[in-house]
Amino acid sequence: MSFRSKMGLATIAACAATALIACVAFMINETLTYRVRFDREQKTLSEVLAANVTAAVLFGD
Repeated sequence: MSFRSKMGLATIAACAATALIACVAFMINETLTYRVRFDREQKTLSEVLAANVTAAVLFGD
């Protein structure tokens, strides 16, 4: 292989490795963000539900 071919191959390999690392980092970030967002939404939903059910429970409905 010529030097030019080796340099081209090295460049492609470096770009592929960088893209792979970026994709893995993005997936990890999305997973962690999803968990936090899901927990927050569930907490909000339970607070709204508790506020709406309180009166019915107090009046025995």
